[in-house]
Amino acid sequence: PDNQDLIDLNEVVGAAVRLINNTLKHSTDCFEVVYGENLPKIRGSFQRIEQVVVNLIINACQSLPSKDKGIRVTTRYERETERNLLIVMDEGVGISTSDLPHVTDPFFTTKREHGGTGLGLSVASRIVEDHKGSFEFSSIPGEGTTVSLYLPVYPEVNIHE
Repeated sequence: PDNQDLIDLNEVVGAAVRLINNTLKHSTDCFEVVYGENLPKIRGSFQRIEQVVVNLIINACQSLPSKDKGIRVTTRYERETERNLLIVMDEGVGISTSDLPHVTDPFFTTKREHGGTGLGLSVASRIVEDHKGSFEFSSIPGEGTTVSLYLPVYPEVNIHE
């Protein structure tokens, strides 16, 4: 039942950004959020999706080599696939080609020496699966990483609001 709420992805992102405002301030001088307009609602748990967004942005923060490197968060609705899309793009150190397929594996971390447990993204990917969503990761070592989070929307719900 707890994942039957109708939630607005933009509100979730806004709440997540407020939660980690201090981390963002310490990590980068170039943080930007671009909110898509008229996103249909998704069905799910506000807190759990917020946890995923927090995780993605904190990972992006941790990947930045200096404060002049940026992070951009974008939301939008893809009509063709009836999905909301959240993109977190960072100008961080990137993820090697060999590590990329493992980023959501439990206990896999490239940040062990910085106290990373490797559970963040595995927990996040479980939450995303529970919401019938999916992740795509792309990265260029030395240039940055882009994480795309797709969450299906429920048009029939949105019509009868």
